[in-house]
Amino acid sequence: MDVGRYDEDQYQTGVAIHPQTNRPLTDHELAFQCDRALRRGDYDRAQRLARIAEVLLAAGAADDALELARMARGAAPLFLRPWDLEAVVLLKRGDLPAAIELWTRQAAAFRRFPDVETAV
Repeated sequence: MDVGRYDEDQYQTGVAIHPQTNRPLTDHELAFQCDRALRRGDYDRAQRLARIAEVLLAAGAADDALELARMARGAAPLFLRPWDLEAVVLLKRGDLPAAIELWTRQAAAFRRFPDVETAV
């Protein structure tokens, strides 16, 4: 990790790379990875549910994947993956109004994380 965010100066430098996936991390993901929320059973449950939802989605069971993504989101509302999974299912269904509603709720939930709110 060679990233630093200076709250008082409102800028960041460097890059954070996830050690397991070798992909860049956003400010939010980095802060969340360091947060105490990861030490709670709710986050572990949400991770398991999201992984099962991914498998179900890949297998074509979109309805079941949607249900599990929503359960994961309920268990850990600041975990990004369930939000993304739910949006993928809604868009595959062609339900744009539901996706827009989801993104509106997501932006509100992540209001204190400008990088995620902007991405939404």
